[in-house]
Amino acid sequence: MHKERGSEGDPQSVVIGSFYHGRLLHFLRACPSTTPREMESAARPVSRPRFFIYIPHSPEADRSGDIPPPKRETSFDRSGHECYTCGSLPTTHVPGGPMKQSFSRSPHLSLLVSLVVLLLLPFSAIAETGANLMQPLSVAKSSASPAGGAADLIVSNINMSPGKPNSNDQITVWTFVKNVGPVTAPASSLQLQVGGKLYPPITVPPLKVNQDWCFTTQTGPLRAWNYQITATVNPQNLVAETNYDNNKRIRKFTVAQGPQVFIRDITWNRSTKVWVAEVKNTSSARVEIGVTGFPLENGGSGMTKWANTSLAGYATFELRGDYSSFNVPAGTRLKVRVIKKGTNTVLDEKVRILD
Repeated sequence: MHKERGSEGDPQSVVIGSFYHGRLLHFLRACPSTTPREMESAARPVSRPRFFIYIPHSPEADRSGDIPPPKRETSFDRSGHECYTCGSLPTTHVPGGPMKQSFSRSPHLSLLVSLVVLLLLPFSAIAETGANLMQPLSVAKSSASPAGGAADLIVSNINMSPGKPNSNDQITVWTFVKNVGPVTAPASSLQLQVGGKLYPPITVPPLKVNQDWCFTTQTGPLRAWNYQITATVNPQNLVAETNYDNNKRIRKFTVAQGPQVFIRDITWNRSTKVWVAEVKNTSSARVEIGVTGFPLENGGSGMTKWANTSLAGYATFELRGDYSSFNVPAGTRLKVRVIKKGTNTVLDEKVRILD
């Protein structure tokens, strides 16, 4: 028999109950003089207890009168041993040994014992099976995948143009999604955020093994500051994948302060072979400028265009180039440059591919 006491110096601590493979033994206070050997002789040996609950009892409570002393009655069992009963719980006095007593201290304690038993009984079945009640529950992310494996979607790259934009530039962003898994990926979605702007969900078509897909968008101009592009494929994990940790990619970039006079746009019409460069003055002061446009390859005599102008505050100027009489292969690059007259300082320059 296993005996449990309270804290040191308080031998009258009450052992409310113990589970012994489904059997509940009640000990409602043991005499301070009771030894473990005597306890073993007073009860049938059982297996090691599964649960112990202690309610400390203070002897001062007896003296204070908070708990009335038990009523004792004396009787004899069939062997002639004296039996002392406290309420309805008898204990036996073994000849030559101390008295084994149980006390029914108050209805409140009886009610407390009943509540504890009711609370612990549901756990007895678990205790019988040897389940570990202290082991925390764990919820694993669902990684169910079809037979033969699952797809693995990644954001493989993020490109932008210009690579070093200024506050006057429109920025083009290319976001690449790839399936690096062993099976075809079903249709999914792409979440894109550029410079604080969150785009609506973008549909990604089904992708075969090692197949790429690209989404193109434009943003800006942006004020001079530090920014980042964040792209996440399958953001809600709606498509089964072998790896969800490689679905996001981030690219950081800085927007520099742009010049007051800059090239806002260059357009090209393949059918007419005419290009137009638009120059903008963002200041209130008039500026004397020169604008020049010329091909970087496949050029010929007469293909360089230029003009000098006095550009008023907040005004725009257009330089036009007509290449209708020239052979302009697709992929030819056109460079437009703006300089400040008098100092020949380059204010801005851009390259446009004549596709």
